[in-house]
Order: sequence, then structure tokens, then C-alpha cells
Amino acid sequence: MILVKPTTPIDVRLELYRGIAIIHATDPLVSALAAEVSDDHERRCRRAGGRECEPMAACVLRAVQARRLYRPDDPGPDQLWLPSEVLGARGGGDGEDLAVLVGSVARALGVPFRIVWLDRRETGNPQSHVTVQLGRRRQPPGSSGDPDLAWAEPCIYDAALGEHPLAAAARVKARIRERITGR
Repeated sequence: MILVKPTTPIDVRLELYRGIAIIHATDPLVSALAAEVSDDHERRCRRAGGRECEPMAACVLRAVQARRLYRPDDPGPDQLWLPSEVLGARGGGDGEDLAVLVGSVARALGVPFRIVWLDRRETGNPQSHVTVQLGRRRQPPGSSGDPDLAWAEPCIYDAALGEHPLAAAARVKARIRERITGR
């Protein structure tokens, strides 16, 4: 775990998150998850039988969401849990932890990623949110060009690749409200 001071500028935080995602792409737990994602993608492409296969990014997102790893941080300074801690002993993490995990798995599979900060003004909540975007196309190392990034919200378990995190949150809130009120 890394403690992040609340005064740390956002651009510095995002660089830290990206760097940790890149460094931990070779972690054994991340590598195992990446292998699982790759196998799942291969199976889905075989089943597509000549039709266009879904992007690897969708499989990355689904694999992390399926583990239901969202856990809020303890009170106090912001805690950044490493991907191996999220997948291992801690058994979860909050928004930035899951964004870093998704970035690590994506990196291990050659999928471009960007970690994104949604500030309080955007979210309408008292806290900001960190999420991730993934490339719809894999890119060989060192290649340049537009990676066609799509939203990949790991904290909302049924958010689709490309669905904006705030739209997914609004949809989930509406569904919960329907269950409670019947409307």
C-alpha cells in the first residue's frame, strides 16, 4: 500500500497510477488474470465463427468486474493498493485501485489504457472518482496512433465497455430506486 497525500496534484497522481499499472503488469497475480482474460477472449472469438470478435478490452473489464473487488478505503489518508494486494490478501480496492488493476491487466495484454480523474464538479458527489479507459484495438509495443479509447468502469459491475461511468452510476441508482419504491 502507498499513502497518497491529499495535497498531491492530480496530474502527479495520474502519473503515479499509470506507472504502478505498467510496473505491475508482470506481477504473477496480474499475469495469471491476463492469461485467463486471453483464454476467455480466444474462446469468444472462436464462438464468433468468422463474425467480428469483441475487443480484448471488453474481456479485461468483464474479468475485473466479475471478481466484485470494490472495497472503500479505510478513513484517513488516501491509500493506493497495488494490483497484487487487490487480487491477493486485501481482496479488493476502491476506484483508483481498480483502475490501476485494469491498467495492469490491459498492459500485460497489449491493450492501451489511460487512467482518468473525474473531479467533484463532474461527479456531483462530495468525492472525486478515478476510472480508466481502454483501447478497443490492441497495439504492438512502440506503436503510435489513436488507440480508440473507451470508458471501462470497474467499480460498477455491469457497466459496459464504452459506457460513461456517470451514466452507469445513474442507471444503477435508478434500478435501486425502482426496487425500493416499485416505480
